[in-house]
Amino acid sequence: MVIRDFLTDVLHITDDTVVQEFLNLAEVRHVNKEDLLFREGEEPTQLVFIWDGIFRGFFADFDGKDITDCFCWKFGEPLVPSLPLDAKANISMEALHDGQVLCFPIAPVVDLLERDISMVKLYNALLLESLRNHVTIKKMLYQYTAEQKYEWFLREYPGLDGTISSKYIASFLGVTQVTLSRSRSKFREKER
Repeated sequence: MVIRDFLTDVLHITDDTVVQEFLNLAEVRHVNKEDLLFREGEEPTQLVFIWDGIFRGFFADFDGKDITDCFCWKFGEPLVPSLPLDAKANISMEALHDGQVLCFPIAPVVDLLERDISMVKLYNALLLESLRNHVTIKKMLYQYTAEQKYEWFLREYPGLDGTISSKYIASFLGVTQVTLSRSRSKFREKER
């Protein structure tokens, strides 16, 4: 997909002037596995959308233990470590595989948000989608058994199990790696 089509067909930006402003700012960048796109506590300099690849958001708990907060893998999904966009990152984000991201410098994007109502509507729509996803995740974490969490993960993240590290999946689901392994075994037995 070309960047113009992404802006018009995926982000639904209809104003040609705004599309051209984004085109002038756009850069598709290659990322390697384990590259950190954002580091917790630092101010992001880019607004990033997935072009290709699998990414995870994570933070450290009080003891410094790595906690996986989210996985992002869908084409066009924004990788946003903080709100507002130019605030210090609440989470770190890393590439779990080689991939590509579409980047825009933060400052001009924030400027567009301040002067264009259609950009505010787009921003709000992306925020609402992110909120829906995070509420769904939080409910899953608190309401499901380990087996239900694993089945939910398979439904919501098709193809990721076996593609990304089990320790990240276990951390994301709030279970130990041993519990994840047991849940996998029970699921396979049920599927036979």
